[in-house]
Order: sequence, then structure tokens, then C-alpha cells
Amino acid sequence: MSTKISQLTSATDITASDLMQVVDVEDGVMAPSGTNKKVTASLLAKELAKQPLEPGIVISGSSSGDAVRITQTGSGNALVVEDSTNPDSTPFIIDSSGKCTIGKTTATGTALLQIFSESDVEFRVRKSAENILGSICILQKARGTTNSPSAVLNGDQIGRFVFEGHDGISNCEAASIRCHVDGTPETDSVPGRLTFVTTPDGSSSALERMRITNSGNVGIGTDTPTAKLSVVDNSSSDALRITQTGTGNALLVEDSANPDATPTVIDTTGRVIVGHTSGLTSALDQNPYIQTISTNTNGVAGGVFGAFNYRADTSGGGLSFNKSRATTPGTNAIVSSGDNMGVIRFAGDDGVAFIQGALISADVDGTPGTNDMPGRLVFGTTADGAVFPTERMRITSAGNVGIATTTPSSKLHVAGDLTMSSATVATSATAGTNGDVPAQVEGYLVVNINGTARKIPYYA
Repeated sequence: MSTKISQLTSATDITASDLMQVVDVEDGVMAPSGTNKKVTASLLAKELAKQPLEPGIVISGSSSGDAVRITQTGSGNALVVEDSTNPDSTPFIIDSSGKCTIGKTTATGTALLQIFSESDVEFRVRKSAENILGSICILQKARGTTNSPSAVLNGDQIGRFVFEGHDGISNCEAASIRCHVDGTPETDSVPGRLTFVTTPDGSSSALERMRITNSGNVGIGTDTPTAKLSVVDNSSSDALRITQTGTGNALLVEDSANPDATPTVIDTTGRVIVGHTSGLTSALDQNPYIQTISTNTNGVAGGVFGAFNYRADTSGGGLSFNKSRATTPGTNAIVSSGDNMGVIRFAGDDGVAFIQGALISADVDGTPGTNDMPGRLVFGTTADGAVFPTERMRITSAGNVGIATTTPSSKLHVAGDLTMSSATVATSATAGTNGDVPAQVEGYLVVNINGTARKIPYYA
């Protein structure tokens, strides 16, 4: 015959030494006092442990007191809920200190809620409501006491999520996400920051890797980011690497008021493009690695590269072209005579493509050696009806200037007619009258040779 605990008629019905009455399930009548159905509380507990209780037990209370209270004054657990087919293998336990443990018979460490499993562990919280708000996980921190909390201070840790792995001996922190007070709290305002921490290989100490401050600045490798993104690295590796494996740009920086109008772009080939979202093909089908593109119509020249140098010395801004015959960056291989060290090209649109109109080229002008690099400058222009520039002037490594010749033999070597206008011309002397000017000479040019004025006569 199965039994169940009857409702008690008053709070004094049971004391530590009283007997309890049980109801006979067959007739539902309270067993009369003094019958063999009276049992002690301890005997009743033993009997209930032998027989399963009927399902659907409901405990309710209508007073301001506790509906159920479990007090454990010994060393055992206060509550154990277990699988009847495999007792104590994966129980739900509340021990005498109030720790709740799931999946293990005893708690480990100081955590108040602990979950252990030999299979996948999933912690799920679901909210179903006709609004936009989702589930909330709140970690709170206060100074003071539980019943009398006080304000936190700058630097206090509010909470953290810690990820630990077992090293064969104990659990070790591999990573964590932490929240700290990031400023002075005020009424209705507690400034905060998030820090992301990982443990290096071979180390037992976790290190901060990234921080988001109360102002929204993100710091990687620095705990004092001064911009929306600050990256600091003190190693031989790259501080920042962007890899684009698709067809889009690797980096695009634009004006928020007019997106894509004047951006700075680094495309997948590494080209830096300013003023346009994609690179353009220039003279000779070349694709320069740095391009400035402008559609400015306000009268200010566009597509300009500017260098501004503020220094308390004689140096100024510079543009450097370097040439090596080495095939691996960072190594050295000597150049040869005639090698081009750099060129500046000027091109115009012919309606179909950009065509060179002029160039300035720098070439090796002799046999180079250690601390010896002879060079020349070549200036070229494109003739009317032509496609490519032709050399018009060069300055050799010796300083000779050649016009229409590639082998100037003097400081100025002009291969062809020389026309001079606005030259210093002396006409005060009458030809043939003062003995120093022949009668057929119309005048003479005055030139300074080694500090002495000289006269070069010219004829009519």
C-alpha cells in the first residue's frame, strides 16, 4: 500500500518527538490515534526513501514566510536531485554552504554555481516577448556590504569572463574578457572599459591584448589609445596587416559627408590611390603604385603631391627614387652604366588614353663603385604628331649641358643654331671709329669670363 503525507491541521501538530499520522490511500481516512499507523519522523523518512512518491507534488505558500526551507546542520548536502537509474552520477546538488553543483557530487573551488559534464555543455537563456529587447546577463560590482552597497572606484573590476584549460595538474587561464571602471563614477554614471586578455605560449601569466576605453577608443598593444584605433607593436613582426582575398579594396578611407568622392584607397595590388575608388592606367599602360586623382573645379590645381618639412635645419622635403639590380628586397646588387634610376613622366589624355608629353629621367652615367654613383639627367619632350618623348637636353655626370647632343664636350654644348634675345649688347661705339670695332661689325655682346668683361662682336 502506498502512502502520502496528509495535510497538518495546525503548526503544533508535529514536534521533534511527536508522531506523524499518515492517510490510508485506500479509504482516505485519518488513521486513529494509537494505531499501528503512527510512525516516528525518522521512520517515516526511511519508509519514503524505499517507495517512490506520487508525481505532481505541489508546494505552495500564502504567507510572507518561506514556503520551503531546507536546513543542513551536518556535513551532508542540503539537497540532492539525482538520476534514479544511475544515482549520484550526474546529480543536482546544493551543499550546506549554498553552492549549487550540477554533474558532480561535490563542489570544487569557490564558485557558487558549477556545471560539470563529459559531453557538450550549453548554457541557454531565451526570452520570448513582443518587443525588441533580448536576454540579459548582468554582472554587478559594489563596494560596501550586501545590504549597504557603496560606489565603486576608478579601476575597480566589475566582472570578467574567464576561459580556463586543464594543464594536467590544474586549470589555467587561457583568456578572459574583463570590465573595469574607467573614470570617476557619478550619480547615474559609471564609466567603463573592456579589456581582452590572452596567455602567451609557454607563459603562466595572461596579458592584455586589446582595450576599449570609455570614450570608444580601441587600443591594440597599448592601454592608452589616443584615436579610434591605436595599434602599437614592439617586435620584429608586422604591427598591422590587411589581406584582401576578394575583388574589393584592402583599405578605403572616405569623407563621411560625401562618401567615395575623395577617398584614400589601398587596392589588392598595393597601389595607394587618393581621390578615387580605383586606380587608373597612365602613360605606356603603366599603373603607378601611388596615384592622386582629382576632379576639382574650384580653380585650385588638383592631383598635387605636396611635401611639408618643419625642421630647424637646412634640410627640406624630398622625393627619392632608388634602383638596385638585386631581386630580393633588403639585399644589394650594384647597378650598371646606363641603368635608369628613376623617371618623372607627364602625360595628357588624347581622347582614348593618356600619352606622354614630356619626361625627366635619371640614369647611371658611368661605371659605379663603392660610394661612387655617377649620374646624368635627361629631359625629353614629345614632338607634334609623335607618341613618345625625344631627348632634348642632358646634364652629364661631369656637369656638361648638352642641347640636341648626347655627348656634350663643354659646359654648354649646343648642336645647332643658337638664338639669343635680350642679351647685353653694346652699341655706344660707332663701328670703325674707335679702332676696336671693325667697320663691318654692327655691335658686340658683353660676357664675363673669369671675372673680366669680354666683348664678342657680331655682324649685321
